[in-house]
Amino acid sequence: MDLERLPDSIRLKLEAEDERQLWERAEKKGLKTLAEENSFKPHNLYSWRAEKTFLPKKFVEIVLKDPEIAEIKGEGRSRPIKDFQPEKITDELLTRVSESVSVNKEGVPIYQNTDRGCAKRFIQLLDELGEVPYSVYDREVYEVRYPKYIHEIFEKKVFEPVFWVKVDESGSVQNGRLEAEGKTMDVSEFDGGLYSREKRLQLAIERKDSKEIEKLMAAEAARIREAFE
Repeated sequence: MDLERLPDSIRLKLEAEDERQLWERAEKKGLKTLAEENSFKPHNLYSWRAEKTFLPKKFVEIVLKDPEIAEIKGEGRSRPIKDFQPEKITDELLTRVSESVSVNKEGVPIYQNTDRGCAKRFIQLLDELGEVPYSVYDREVYEVRYPKYIHEIFEKKVFEPVFWVKVDESGSVQNGRLEAEGKTMDVSEFDGGLYSREKRLQLAIERKDSKEIEKLMAAEAARIREAFE
């Protein structure tokens, strides 16, 4: 895992062998000396070693290069993530974050969309990163809340916005075109699919795809029946 791409607030739990090597090197240098040279409090280092706790990213970087990371977490009591896979943070995910995530006054990132299909896709993309903790709220607007430190990781990423994802999240499909933020594409030039249930149906109508229309209508009817059972 490339530590440089993680926020400074991240705390790390190393794999057992790398944790052993880290403390071996730290003790060889001298914990008190290491702390004083890098603006740490000596008692913190002794505490981290004794408790085998999560370690600040900065401390790990100073002592051990390219460690194997078992878990990551944010500051305080944030829930840790096992087997976090930052290489699976895609342009699609970051485009959805850019389009539909806002941060509330407590600093909590919240994905919001009125379309269930888009919310479900956002959850799928989070799941691909590892055991990311999140909460889902099914209201008039679907909400997915996830940890602050994960959002900080997203914000450090450079990405190329994906046009069809912008359409899926906040654009439209009409008059034979996909539209988003003043840009358009002919339906005939788009060979992919969308996740928004409403826009999937509109795309099928524009394409005159009777099989897809029938499939979507049947799925919607089944969902409505289930809601009343």
